[in-house]
Amino acid sequence: MEKKKPERTRKIPVQVYFDEEEMAFIESNMKRANIKTKSDYIRQMCIFGKVINYDDLDFRKCFNELTKIGSLINQIARVANRTESIYEKDIQLLKDKYSSISDTLEEMFLKIDTLLEKTEKTKFLIVTEQINEAVEKLHAENYL
Repeated sequence: MEKKKPERTRKIPVQVYFDEEEMAFIESNMKRANIKTKSDYIRQMCIFGKVINYDDLDFRKCFNELTKIGSLINQIARVANRTESIYEKDIQLLKDKYSSISDTLEEMFLKIDTLLEKTEKTKFLIVTEQINEAVEKLHAENYL
């Protein structure tokens, strides 16, 4: 049985021809921008006039900090349940981690806002909405 291909969202093909030198230049730029397909690269260049590549290192740092905070909360809860007391230094460590992640989140949102101001494209609005929803969820669950 043949596997059915998903229906394309973009239905208008455009055929463009390049010589070897031009194609090498395009492939070099794709690698630098960390874009996997020629279609994505050419589409971004045609629509935006530039390739927008956001480094997700800040996001990874943020999630690493969240993991550390969760671990600290579990450790403090174990100690509190065992000894029925909590040490001030444990509370301070948790506050410091919270402060660190808050600073990281603030930096990320400032970078995203800067990108939005420069591009004003819906793709980043959607990403920002998703991030805001995630942060609201973290607040609702009292992680932030």
